[in-house]
Amino acid sequence: VEEFLTEQLGDAGKKIHTGRSRNDQIQTVLRLYYRDHLQELEQKLLHWEKALDRFIQQYGSIRFPGYTHTRPAMPSSFAIWAGAFRDSSKDNRAMIQAVQNLLDQCPLGTGAGYGVPLPLDRVFLARKLGFGRVQENPLYVQNSRGKFETFILHLLSMIQLDVNRFATDVIFFSMPETGFLELSPRICTGSSIMPHKKNPDVFEILRGMSHSAMADQLHLWSLISNLISGYHRDFQLIKPILFRQFRQTKEMLSVAIHVLPSIQVNKSRCQAALTDDLFSVHRVLERVRAGVPFRDAYREEARRWQQKDTDQNTGPDS
Repeated sequence: VEEFLTEQLGDAGKKIHTGRSRNDQIQTVLRLYYRDHLQELEQKLLHWEKALDRFIQQYGSIRFPGYTHTRPAMPSSFAIWAGAFRDSSKDNRAMIQAVQNLLDQCPLGTGAGYGVPLPLDRVFLARKLGFGRVQENPLYVQNSRGKFETFILHLLSMIQLDVNRFATDVIFFSMPETGFLELSPRICTGSSIMPHKKNPDVFEILRGMSHSAMADQLHLWSLISNLISGYHRDFQLIKPILFRQFRQTKEMLSVAIHVLPSIQVNKSRCQAALTDDLFSVHRVLERVRAGVPFRDAYREEARRWQQKDTDQNTGPDS
């Protein structure tokens, strides 16, 4: 650019780099890039929340077993299940705002990390570029490279974790042994040898993709460790990590939004799975409301189930 301007304008073109360094220029353009993509990601999360709300409107009243320790525990509902992902998405958007506030500092005008001995109007620069404030300390501008990206990558990994858990739940709840959810054939794949198979491949890929974000967090943390204060060319290696994870996070959300309408709830299977044992807490609390101390009510219900187990184990076929 400078050579082109010099060719066209003479000495005026040679002035373009006055008071600038590649270091603060790259920091500035990266922050503008991050801000744009975080804003796009926030809109994607809003679409995800709307898709979950539509699912809740259709199936939210249907109850099915909630799990602890991967064992049936208490009655839940699809309003609770889908609502958990919706609420987590809202927290992720709050995290985006926190990171955006951190990025809202203009680094331009700090040079290579030790300031520029010229009367630069950095506030003017920040305002023209859409920043709310300047980043004052020139050395911290360089030291924050990698640190700010760590915050971003952690945020992206949390969003991917939600998609991972969503995919894992769908796989588990749509197993023939559970059958709470049914997947449309259009989002399943077959087997090359077993004609009966309907495989949840799209959810398995979603589940697997998130692990790269975990690995990239360690990669990024390692890249910026054991460096003295100031700029290092190692920082260049940060960029592909962030580019890749921004793209992957948005792709994963897009796929989750796309497949959610192809998931149906099997109401009869859900009702059949609401066995008597899932209501043990309800019976305990009914006794509590009648004035029985909680521990006595708990032990009374526990003895009931111990006796039931004994009867089953001493039946005619024992």
